[in-house]
Amino acid sequence: GVTPCFKLNDWVQKRTVMKTTKLLASCMSDGDTVISEEDDENSALEHVVAPLRRDELQLGEMLGQGSFARVYEVTALDIKDFLCLNCSSRESDARQRLKSATEESRHMGLEDRMYAVKHLKKELLRRPKLFYEAACALNNEAHLMARLDHPNILKLRGVPLGGVSAFAQTGTFDSFFIMTDRLSETLEERIQGWKGSTTHRNMPSATKIITKSRYALALASALDYLHDRRFIYRDLK
Repeated sequence: GVTPCFKLNDWVQKRTVMKTTKLLASCMSDGDTVISEEDDENSALEHVVAPLRRDELQLGEMLGQGSFARVYEVTALDIKDFLCLNCSSRESDARQRLKSATEESRHMGLEDRMYAVKHLKKELLRRPKLFYEAACALNNEAHLMARLDHPNILKLRGVPLGGVSAFAQTGTFDSFFIMTDRLSETLEERIQGWKGSTTHRNMPSATKIITKSRYALALASALDYLHDRRFIYRDLK
């Protein structure tokens, strides 16, 4: 089912969200913000990624989770122009590009569920220090992903309207999120599919080697791209 936007009634939990907003604003006071008009060309997130409100996204089933966050499929994306009346021209353009791409895919009969959303776990609110650390990590993830543009790396498609201040604006655990392209299949699933496929088993050995080599080259290309930009990816499986 759809994940509800949980409203915080508990004063302590709401204080955690508000404090997180202030701490994040403080630690980014040197200009290291998620969305910034003043950012340099290598970190300009605003013209690349659409700022979205949480209620413009309808979420479906959970796709996975980690220690601090969960990932859900986006079953519907309803971008409302009137919600961004105070947006800059670049923000409005980014929203319009995302809206157009989504509508075009729908008209072509493609899978509606093109995107996935990652947000913090609600239960972290009971542990304020962990909630703050997780919020910092998710903000940094958004900030770093915005600098990446490679065909073999998931692209960041959406961030909260207002950046980290979204925590204070709505008072919800899932106010700050990142929206990316959704993987249709993991490498592990593809390998398992090969094992159970008669077609793959009957392929000539040379064809199998070429196919698997292409996957290896794609992975190597992505890692080389990251290393050139001084990123180390520590979760390669």
